[in-house]
Amino acid sequence: MDNKFSPPDPVQVRDEVLAREAELRALERDLHPGAHYEARCLLREAADKLIEAGRCLAAELPGRPPARPASRPVLYLAN
Repeated sequence: MDNKFSPPDPVQVRDEVLAREAELRALERDLHPGAHYEARCLLREAADKLIEAGRCLAAELPGRPPARPASRPVLYLAN
């Protein structure tokens, strides 16, 4: 039995996340604007969270080195 684990491709995962976000936005539009207010708000919040996750995944491209901590600026004084 092969137990090798291969991590998912971040680009593929991001595309799936964005597809789910589009589905939630379509479902929100399908609900009647006068009714289902709470459901529409929850769908909108969920879609916003998925967009945020998609942006995070886009920032983590394969082969990209992790972000380095910002170095403190050096102040030089002229004499």
